[in-house]
Amino acid sequence: VIVVDYNKRVIDRNYWAKKIFAPDGESVTGKNIEVLFQRVFIDSDNFFNGNLSENELVTSNREELKTFLVNVSDLRGKEGKYIGSVFVLRDISKRKLLEKELRRVADTDFLTGILNRRSFMENAEKEIERIKRYGGRLSFLSIDLDKFKSINDSYGHESGDRVLRGFAMTVRPLCRTTDIFGRIGGEEFAVLLPNTDSVSALNLGERLRRAFERKKFVFKEKEIFCTISIGCTEFITVDQTIEDMMSRADKALYNAKKMEETLLSGKSEVHIPDISCKVSSNFFDKGKYSLKTEPLPVLLFALKYPLCCFTIP
Repeated sequence: VIVVDYNKRVIDRNYWAKKIFAPDGESVTGKNIEVLFQRVFIDSDNFFNGNLSENELVTSNREELKTFLVNVSDLRGKEGKYIGSVFVLRDISKRKLLEKELRRVADTDFLTGILNRRSFMENAEKEIERIKRYGGRLSFLSIDLDKFKSINDSYGHESGDRVLRGFAMTVRPLCRTTDIFGRIGGEEFAVLLPNTDSVSALNLGERLRRAFERKKFVFKEKEIFCTISIGCTEFITVDQTIEDMMSRADKALYNAKKMEETLLSGKSEVHIPDISCKVSSNFFDKGKYSLKTEPLPVLLFALKYPLCCFTIP
């Protein structure tokens, strides 16, 4: 507790206020309260200017960050004349840490440690709003573990859990800090890639596919291998929500699943006047795709965007 006069000079304080503002034992009496706050707290100017939505201030000592809730009450004398103020500071650091941990738990998939579906969708919608306002490139990867049910059926759910965790651990190092990676279903994952075109997204998908395909899981002395299928799409101007991108990527993923030994598929941004085309690669030789183009009706895909299925044996 700190009491100040009408000139904002400290006239009284309790023991804990002295510990906060004068840990070295110097006197704070007569000091300007705003100067004291500036020495101790981040963003104190905005607090005194009334620009903070919540009266919470964080200490500037990075070795021991603390958060205080600050309440200010006016002191008035005879005839209601203002004579000073009382500042009451409450240390809410433990509460803020608990709130942070609860948010982390609420946002995290308990099995893999990555974003859960709710948190992924919330972060993705923010990116959609950002790109609609400022422009730029944004791509989306829909990823599904192939024949995952057979792993659970053959080896048990514990082995399946190990594969899911292993996949998340494989993808994380290959993503940038700005990428949004989450588990959106049982064996379904998604990666949203800000500032990334569809070609770069497909390149990332190929790296993910190769990295995971080489991974071996040993469970009860049995070796388990798993592959993935990937659908890719890029943001287009008619997209309103993340569901629009997810729907296109899921269609590409479905095509990847339908084609035998398909491991990577995507939707690319190629404008064709009268037709959409399906591009499929049946050979992957020395890093080059062999492409085959087949005309499809325009109405099959919106805005004449072709569906590209890159098949790599």
